[in-house]
Amino acid sequence: HWGVLVSYRADDAPVPERMLRLLADRNPDADPEQVLPRVSDLPAALGRFIDVGFSKFVLIPSVEPSEWAPELAAVAELVRPLEN
Repeated sequence: HWGVLVSYRADDAPVPERMLRLLADRNPDADPEQVLPRVSDLPAALGRFIDVGFSKFVLIPSVEPSEWAPELAAVAELVRPLEN
């Protein structure tokens, strides 16, 4: 089994400047929208990993939520259908 840490951001949040600088230095060809997907894009982002054999995921919000319970519930609703 292969796993991956996937950081995500709120739908209304831009990719932070520090992330853009880091990507420009380390991997200028990387698409920032795919490296740090919006929460609503998580199913598609995880699907790309699933397509190449990944089966374990740790999802990390890029900014700590003010309340964890609603954050976890919202993310679970999006990604739970991907469970097998």
